[in-house]
Amino acid sequence: MVENGVDDMKRIIGTKAPTPRLFNIPTEFIERFRKQITLVRNRVSSWVTLCTIPGLIKKNLKFWTG
Repeated sequence: MVENGVDDMKRIIGTKAPTPRLFNIPTEFIERFRKQITLVRNRVSSWVTLCTIPGLIKKNLKFWTG
């Protein structure tokens, strides 16, 4: 959801989930959430999502990247 967002029917684009819809969440909230998240690859090449709380990304980025 962070990378691709949702379509007009609020289906999460690119997901493999059986029910990829966010029925009760306003589109504005979804977009705001997407802007507040940063994706960071960790040492084992899987994605980690981190909220943009001041200092949190810097602290966790150092942990994940060494």
